[in-house]
Amino acid sequence: MAVTRPNGALVFSWTPACPVGLLIVSFGGDAWIVQSDSNRILPPVRYGQKPGGAQIETSGPVLLSGDICVVSVSRWYTGGFYRQAGVQTFTY
Repeated sequence: MAVTRPNGALVFSWTPACPVGLLIVSFGGDAWIVQSDSNRILPPVRYGQKPGGAQIETSGPVLLSGDICVVSVSRWYTGGFYRQAGVQTFTY
């Protein structure tokens, strides 16, 4: 997992750049959750923007400087379950 901030935008990517079915950015009790039931989410993903082929399950709260966050990506498997493929803690 990689977290970058080009031009102030928060961007998530992972290697290999395979499609995933779930991306979660969480901090405290809040989260931004993006989901696809057929692994359609490809990197890079910009915080707050819906990637093609996915739906936003919960909208992302405003992040403040110093917030400690966790981003994770998971693959969707037949039968409706997800397996975590990557995770990264970062400070906004």
